[in-house]
Amino acid sequence: MKALESDILKFNRVNDARLQAELRAGKDFGLTDIVVVVDEPLQDNVELFVDNYGYASSGEVELGAIYRRQDIFTGSDRGLLYALVSDGNQAFSSIYSAPVKASGWRLGGSLAVNQSEVTEGDFKDLSVEGDSVSLTLDASWLAISTSNFWLNALGSAMHSVSKTSVLGQDISDYDINKLNTGAQFTWFGPNWQLSGRQLVGWVSTHNKSASGTDQSFAVLTGDASGYYRPGQSNWYGLVQMDYQYTNEKAIPGAVAYSIGGPTSIRGYVPGLISGDYGIQTSLEAHYSGLSVLGGALDPFVFYDIGTVLSRNPTQTPEAAGVGLGWSGVKGVSVNMTYANALADIVPEQDDWVFYTRVSWEWGR
Repeated sequence: MKALESDILKFNRVNDARLQAELRAGKDFGLTDIVVVVDEPLQDNVELFVDNYGYASSGEVELGAIYRRQDIFTGSDRGLLYALVSDGNQAFSSIYSAPVKASGWRLGGSLAVNQSEVTEGDFKDLSVEGDSVSLTLDASWLAISTSNFWLNALGSAMHSVSKTSVLGQDISDYDINKLNTGAQFTWFGPNWQLSGRQLVGWVSTHNKSASGTDQSFAVLTGDASGYYRPGQSNWYGLVQMDYQYTNEKAIPGAVAYSIGGPTSIRGYVPGLISGDYGIQTSLEAHYSGLSVLGGALDPFVFYDIGTVLSRNPTQTPEAAGVGLGWSGVKGVSVNMTYANALADIVPEQDDWVFYTRVSWEWGR
C-alpha cells in the first residue's frame, strides 16, 4: 500500500491530478480491495476580468480573458490561452504542456505576442511603439517525491524578438536568447507550506539597430513563498520574495529587473523602477472566516520592500497598505489593495495607489 501511495503522489505531482487510494471490503469474505479514486479537474475553465493594473502611458484599465483546457490530446496534457487589451496595449499568450508517459518528465512550450504604443503622457505625440514575440520551450523532471516534499529539475530555452520605434524610426531591434536550468521545491506540513525556485541562466542579446552593443552574460533568478496558519486560528500569514542578479551592466529592458505595480511593490505604479539586478519581499497578514453577501471575505494588511541596482542610483522603494479579497457566488470575485508609498522615488509621485480587479470564472 505504501508503494502504491508513493506512485500515486508522483503521478499527481507530474500530471496535476487528484488520485487517491482507498481500502474497501472485498466482494469475497476475508478479502480487501484497493480502489483508486479519481477526482477529475475541470476540463474547461474560462475567466474574464477587468482591472487597473496597466501602465499609465498605454492605459491603466485592462480587459482580459483566460481559457484553460485539460485533456486536449492525452489524459494529462493541458493548455492555456491568455488575451489582454488596454487603450494602447494588446497581449496574447498560449501555453501547452504534457507528461512523457510515466518517466516523471513534463515537456511544454509557450508563445507570447505583444504590441503597445504610448497613448498618454509627454511622449504620446511621438508615435512611440513597441512589438515583441517570444517562444519558449521548457521541461521539468520530478527528481524527489516524498509524502510532504518534492523537487523538480527545470530547464528552458527562450528566443524573443522585440522592436521599439519613435516617429517611425527604430531605436532598438533586439534578438534575445536565454537558456535556464535549475530546480523548484515544495515542502509542507499540517498548517504551513514553503515553495522555492532557483534558476541559472545564460543570456545573449543582439541589437540590430546599434552595432557593437551585443551582450552575453550569466544571470541568477529565484523566488520563494511561504504560508503559515497558527493552529485553528482564522489568521494566516504569507511571505514572498524574488530576485535577479547579474554582473552585466546596462542590460536590455526585456531582461531587466523591474518592480512596482499590483504584484510587486504596491505603493508604486507598474514598472516605475528597473535595473540590472535587485530583490523584493512582501509580507501579508490575512484574516479568514468572514462572509459578506454570500461570499468569503479575506481582509489583509501588507508591507512591501525592494531594491534595484543599475548604473542609476540605487532605489529602495517600500510600501504598506491594506487589501481585501472577496470570492462571491456564481464565480464572481473582487480583489483590492490600497497602498502608501513610504519612500520618495520620483518627483511628484502619488502617495497612495489603489489597485482593483473584478473577475468572473466558469468551468465544467
